Amino acid sequence: GGIKMATDLQSQAAFSNMMTLLNEAGMADGDMVAIKDCFGVSHPMTVTQFRADAVAYGLHCYTLFHS
Repeated sequence: GGIKMATDLQSQAAFSNMMTLLNEAGMADGDMVAIKDCFGVSHPMTVTQFRADAVAYGLHCYTLFHS
């Protein structure tokens, strides 16, 4: 389940850059953002959900890198 995220290096970098922008902008937890999945479909979510997904995505990429 969940959003299917691409795991190539360019996609990982884009996801990381978005996280940096959210942190630097000081967005509130309830603010809405949108991310695109590996098929290019946009998914709106709160900053809180994005942060949770970012941790899960990062751990997944880390696991792939070290397998």
